[in-house]
Amino acid sequence: MTSTHIPITSSELANIWNSYQEKSMMMRMLEHFIEHADEEEKQLLLMHYNSAAKTVEVIKSIFQQEGAVIPIGFTESDIHKGVSKLYDYMFNIMYLHMMTKVEMSLYSLFAGMSYRKDILELFIELTAQSQEINKQCTQFLLEKGVLSRPPFVSMPKEVHFIENTAL
Repeated sequence: MTSTHIPITSSELANIWNSYQEKSMMMRMLEHFIEHADEEEKQLLLMHYNSAAKTVEVIKSIFQQEGAVIPIGFTESDIHKGVSKLYDYMFNIMYLHMMTKVEMSLYSLFAGMSYRKDILELFIELTAQSQEINKQCTQFLLEKGVLSRPPFVSMPKEVHFIENTAL
């Protein structure tokens, strides 16, 4: 170890390991979705697939630089190609939409637990990527009319305070 090499912390190791597992799992799901997607859906799914594949390679590189074993993760042997579509209309984009919400939270948390510059920057970038994909999925699903929005509320016009607390 050189004097300029900053060792990886336990939280950083746990978080990149977790991210590797999540991204390799996401790639397997997306492979199935892409196989059965229409062209419009496929474009969005491929964008996220390519992003996940790039992240897996970046994390592998970090493990290699640290002299650590590369996690097994989810591999192509974990899926069966050529099977019929397993999910209903728009499930693929709804799944991606939900997973990006999970990713936004996790990567933001992981960034706050990172100290080494390269790992911190990785999680900041992953947070931004997941936010962008979430935005794209949200717009896509809204345009298709399949995303349920929370109820609208009337806007308050004045402030009220409780004046009498006696029963």
